[in-house]
Amino acid sequence: MVGARYYHDFMTDREMVLELVAKLPEDVTIRMIIEEIEFLAGLDAAMEGVKAGRLTSKNDLRHQMNQWLAGDSGGKPAFGT
Repeated sequence: MVGARYYHDFMTDREMVLELVAKLPEDVTIRMIIEEIEFLAGLDAAMEGVKAGRLTSKNDLRHQMNQWLAGDSGGKPAFGT
């Protein structure tokens, strides 16, 4: 990931994306740009969850990771609500 997340408090989403794209190499593909923006959006969603108090304990996260890695998510996303 090229950009630092803490800038979000000082930059608009548009400014963050423009800065991100400007820092990518000249030969970057559209798919790579999309992946970087999706990663940035995921970090943003995670930070909003933290700010709202939606946290997962380390033990719960380990359990969810183990289920996800084993392919046993019970038909639900391993990560999320």
